Amino acid sequence: CGVEVIVFQDQKVLFVKRADFPVWSLPGGAIEPHESPEDAAVREVLEEAGLAIRLTRFVGLYSRPRWRFGGDVCLVYEGSVVSGLCRPGEETAAAAFFSDDHWPYGLLPWYPLIVAHALAGAIKSFVYTFDTRWPFQSDQTHDIRQELARLLDQADEATVTQFILDQTPLKAYQPLLTGLRGQ
Repeated sequence: CGVEVIVFQDQKVLFVKRADFPVWSLPGGAIEPHESPEDAAVREVLEEAGLAIRLTRFVGLYSRPRWRFGGDVCLVYEGSVVSGLCRPGEETAAAAFFSDDHWPYGLLPWYPLIVAHALAGAIKSFVYTFDTRWPFQSDQTHDIRQELARLLDQADEATVTQFILDQTPLKAYQPLLTGLRGQ
C-alpha cells in the first residue's frame, strides 16, 4: 500500500518526474514500517519536491489489481504548501506545478481522473479500480531499471517515455463505490 498527494498551488497541481522512469506522477511512495499513511504522505512530498505540506483531506483509494507484485493500492490525499521551495529530491529528476490545460508530457494516464476527483470537492471520497497491467516482463525493480537503461542507450528519453505510456493504457475505469462520505 502506498500514498500519493495532490498539492494545489495557484490553481496548479504539483507533479514530479521520477528519476528511475522518465514519467511524471503525483508525489508519493511506500508507507514505511510503523508510519501512518498521513505521515508517509507528508514525508514523500518533502523528499520528492522539497515542500513541507499539511494534509487537507482524503481524496480516495485507488487500486490496480493487475499491477506488479499482484496488485497495487494507493491512498490519495490533498495537501497545501506550508513552506519550502519546489525542487527535485534524490528520487526525482524534476518537480513543478502544472495547470490542468497543460499537463506534462509523460504524465501517467490515470492522474487526470484522480485530480478531477480532488477538484470535485471535499464532500466525496472515491474508491476506483484501474484496469491496466504492469508494462514490464519482470516485477523486480532492479531488472526494470536495467531494461530502461538499455532502452535509453538505444533511444532518447521521449521515445522511452512514449514506450511506457503505450504499455499502460487505461482500458476502462471500473467504479467500485463513490460518495463514501456523503452524497
